[in-house]
Amino acid sequence: MTATSSNSANSLRLYELMVILSGDLTESDFEKELGEIRKALKENTKAITYEDLWGRRDLSYRLKKQRNGYYAIFDFNAAPDSLTELRMNMKLNPHVLRHLLIALPENYESGKYKTMVLPEEKPASEEKKRIIKRVVPAELERTPTSVASVGAPQEEAKKPIVAGKEEEEKLKKVEKKLEEILENPDIEIK
Repeated sequence: MTATSSNSANSLRLYELMVILSGDLTESDFEKELGEIRKALKENTKAITYEDLWGRRDLSYRLKKQRNGYYAIFDFNAAPDSLTELRMNMKLNPHVLRHLLIALPENYESGKYKTMVLPEEKPASEEKKRIIKRVVPAELERTPTSVASVGAPQEEAKKPIVAGKEEEEKLKKVEKKLEEILENPDIEIK
């Protein structure tokens, strides 16, 4: 029997579990579910070596009628035969939208690739300024072509055109719509 136990001890591998929990959970319910997952991991594995909570994120497409979910990543050491119960717990948990369990290579360093995968986000105010600077000048640089300007020399065509009241109102409406879009937390602008 000692040969079997030493075999299982030698066969420990590093695994990573990524879980997406329902976005409908409150923060306290999310913490409770994380506690349940940690408990299941501790019962079925040797140790949790790394934990990374991404928080609530928008999903690219709906999962079980959900538009967003809480992401959590756990790295742990376990014997391959002990993962069956863990997989079953993930499948039966109604708050788990999706999970992925993978075996990691031996030389894997937990958290090393976090900065490559999740670059730091710029503050929203900087993002708005950058977009507004890019969009508004393009609107102002457009020059209407008329029959008189077609035959005119190039120097006259480069003169700035002063916008009338109608153009100013249109520009204000566009700016207002742009601000509404930028302030909407449900829209992700890249």
